[in-house]
Amino acid sequence: MAQPTRIVMSGPASEVLDALKKSYGQELAFVIGGGCCEGTTVSLFEKAFTVGYAPIEAEGPLGLFVERGWKHLYEGKTILVDVAEDDGSDRMSLEARLGKHFTFRLEGTSAAPGACPPRP
Repeated sequence: MAQPTRIVMSGPASEVLDALKKSYGQELAFVIGGGCCEGTTVSLFEKAFTVGYAPIEAEGPLGLFVERGWKHLYEGKTILVDVAEDDGSDRMSLEARLGKHFTFRLEGTSAAPGACPPRP
């Protein structure tokens, strides 16, 4: 059995997540998907919006779901989550309502989720 994936949040990212949990409740999850226009994206949704994505066993403040063909890229890894000011895009992710967007980086690399293979 693979080691669980660890989700490690920076202080500012934790503050944004806490604010969103107050508005939307505790059942939130990160979803890493191919995106429709921006390429690979990291989004925060209510868990009800994770249909069609593969769950990953994760230690951290919330769930993690990815494109089914990408599961092996994230299992057993440590994902570092930070937050940045939104760049004005039309993201559907919950933190966009606060003028923010979450960023992911795999520990020990400079690789962001954009380094993933094309959509299966």
